[in-house]
Amino acid sequence: MTLCRQLIILIAISLSLSACFDKDKSKPVHEKASQIITVKKQTQTHTLYFSGNLEPHEHKNVTAPYDGVISSQSFAFGQSILQGQLLFTMVSDKAEEAFQTDLTAYLKAKEQLNSSLGKYQSTSMLYKKGLASRDDNDSAESAYYLDRLALLQAESKLRKTLSGYQSTQRFFALSIADTKAIGKALLEGKKDDQITLKSPADGVALFPVSSDSASGGSSGSTEQKVQVGAQVKRGQVLVTIGLLKGMAMKAQVNEVNINEVRVGLKANITSDAFPGITLKGYIKSIAAQATDNNSIPVFHLMIVIPNITHAQAKVIRVGMSAKAAVTVIKSSQIEVPITAVFQQNGKSMVMRVNGHKQVA
Repeated sequence: MTLCRQLIILIAISLSLSACFDKDKSKPVHEKASQIITVKKQTQTHTLYFSGNLEPHEHKNVTAPYDGVISSQSFAFGQSILQGQLLFTMVSDKAEEAFQTDLTAYLKAKEQLNSSLGKYQSTSMLYKKGLASRDDNDSAESAYYLDRLALLQAESKLRKTLSGYQSTQRFFALSIADTKAIGKALLEGKKDDQITLKSPADGVALFPVSSDSASGGSSGSTEQKVQVGAQVKRGQVLVTIGLLKGMAMKAQVNEVNINEVRVGLKANITSDAFPGITLKGYIKSIAAQATDNNSIPVFHLMIVIPNITHAQAKVIRVGMSAKAAVTVIKSSQIEVPITAVFQQNGKSMVMRVNGHKQVA
């Protein structure tokens, strides 16, 4: 009898405990907790990473002033170059012909500008006195500005022609009546028929690249390396001088992330090649059209590092691999802890305190 009473008591206790657990489980999750959490809008950020190789931010091309043959080269590609350093000498039987043609064009443009300036000044004076029409004044003004443009173009072409000669500034002080003095000055400026080409700036000598590529664009291509004895054409790029005041890195962004990046976003550039150094840069340009990369569309972008210190320049070399970290900032959003979320009628809900009441 005693054993039976003990069994009855144990069964009664078990039923009581089961009822308590069932009652607790029937409560929603939000009724079990009483903690109040304050939430607010927070700025969302994440980081995108890009890889590429470092190159000079700015370049200057050294071009052949006329058709000719390279007779000597005084540097090695990849070498540090100083402004005014001798790069090439060349021989050309077109030099005198090109000089005469370009100088004649410059002097004619200079004379024409003086003539149009005088006409514009006299017409403007008459117009102010009511003795010339507005159309005549506008026509004289337009002719003057067109002749100014023509002179600038002629001067630019002549400077390129004279780039291999010494003391060329005196040519630009001549007038069209000084042709004999011009011929004599040309003979004095030549030395054994050798035309010298010097570096326009401090930097590093790079393989010649076309103008588009040298200006930082994604287009353009590397031209053929020039060697001693090579025939070159007027305007051909012989060597590109990379200016090391700043660096740049070309990278690619996929179609998933393209709408998250924009021009001006800051970038931190690091590399295993120069540990402990973080370069500061920004996105300068983003391609508007995708290109194919193994059947995957990608967009080219240019990251620019506008300045590097002298100490950094001693460590960082052109062509080194690097990684850029770009922080993308999204619009502010409210973040709610996952523990505050519960399910009700198949929907995710949270309890919001409204005064002294809790509202789902």
